[in-house]
Amino acid sequence: MVGMIILVILPIHCFCDSIYAWIFVCFYLFSVYSIWIISDSKINPFILFFLTFGLFIGGRFFGKVLGYNAQIFELDFFITYTASPARKIELMILVIGFIWASVVGYICSCLYKPKKVLDFPTTITTNAAIANIVDKSFYFLAIVVVYSCLKNLSKVLSEGYVALYLKEQTEAYSGGNGMWGVLMLIFFGLAYGYGTRGIQKKYLLLYVIQSIFSIIMGQRGGFGTTLLILLWIYSFKHEISLKKMMICCVVGVLLILFAFSFSIRAAAQLGNDSLSDWEMLLSFISGQGITLMIFDASRLIEEYPILPYFNSLIPGVSSIYATLTGETLHSYDVTFPAYMGYCFNTSLFYKGFGLGWSVLSDIYLYANRYSLIFIFLSFVFGFIFSRIELYAISSRFYKSLLFTLAFPLMMLPRSGLNTFCTLLVYFFVVVLGLIFFIQLFKRGKAIN
Repeated sequence: MVGMIILVILPIHCFCDSIYAWIFVCFYLFSVYSIWIISDSKINPFILFFLTFGLFIGGRFFGKVLGYNAQIFELDFFITYTASPARKIELMILVIGFIWASVVGYICSCLYKPKKVLDFPTTITTNAAIANIVDKSFYFLAIVVVYSCLKNLSKVLSEGYVALYLKEQTEAYSGGNGMWGVLMLIFFGLAYGYGTRGIQKKYLLLYVIQSIFSIIMGQRGGFGTTLLILLWIYSFKHEISLKKMMICCVVGVLLILFAFSFSIRAAAQLGNDSLSDWEMLLSFISGQGITLMIFDASRLIEEYPILPYFNSLIPGVSSIYATLTGETLHSYDVTFPAYMGYCFNTSLFYKGFGLGWSVLSDIYLYANRYSLIFIFLSFVFGFIFSRIELYAISSRFYKSLLFTLAFPLMMLPRSGLNTFCTLLVYFFVVVLGLIFFIQLFKRGKAIN
């Protein structure tokens, strides 16, 4: 009801930025509290998603409320752009509409719990076989992941942070990038769905090591999501109140800022020594909130290529298209964020820079830019993810899926559906493939 009232009031008048900031912060906190209550006062991936949403989409609003003097509706990287009063109203309607609709969808799913789980039942021996495969694969994956981290670290030290993205943006699109990272996420999920505590601890340790490498290189997202995953796992055995969770989030932001100050990118990002510690914290929070205007900027481009609409949902579509047509594709041909960056500032794009993206932009484009369809798809988003959480209570398969998707879910406010959906498809392929070959092996042994 509160969300509907706000959605009715917003189009009536263009308020000042401070009023918009207070509207967002109050409604956001009310929404987080609603998720907390309907979740029986427990931490879950959906509430973790909303915590990162508050930082990436709401960072500038929180900064304004806490006294940081910065423009909320302004973008000064790649393009210089300030939202008009009319666009401010549209943007606020979309952001508040997403929060309201996704939370309502989540609550509706929780209130009408499924009577039957759409599961992939497996026997005890099959579960044990999956756990054994995950365990045996750990050391191989650990070597590959650590090697990849060292290779990237070496590249950043010698060529700078943007070197991580330069090749991807300047050369022909090849596809298949990050396959080992995808497998790592899937096997991490399988460890928590089918593995023993010992297996789970090993994969969790590997993720912590990977996140330390990422923060050294200047990638804050991986380090932050790992902290949230650790908080979630800790809550399995320990009771954490809403107040404690919020305190942990503030401590987490401080820890990210502290760790980032020792990173390779720190000099460029935190170069203003005249700021006090409090001002630096507010500057960091407000800076992360740039995604709000990236979402709005994504709406400035009137038409995107057709291929990203398919490539974001189905992995491999662009590679198949390139094979069939013989065309040479580039990243801006197959992904929304690359195309936006290419259109706004080709020079910076070819130097390896980018603006990033947001799941809000994806939903907006798939809604064909209609606000009502956008709100409906937001409702579906919250409803489906609640279903996965409910299924995970009694199903090893969905528990594995939930842990696999937890990392990309928390980054969705700052990234797109392409990573999320790719991981979802590969998860089904890998797990169903494992079950099929385990059953085939068992039948072969029975015949012999």
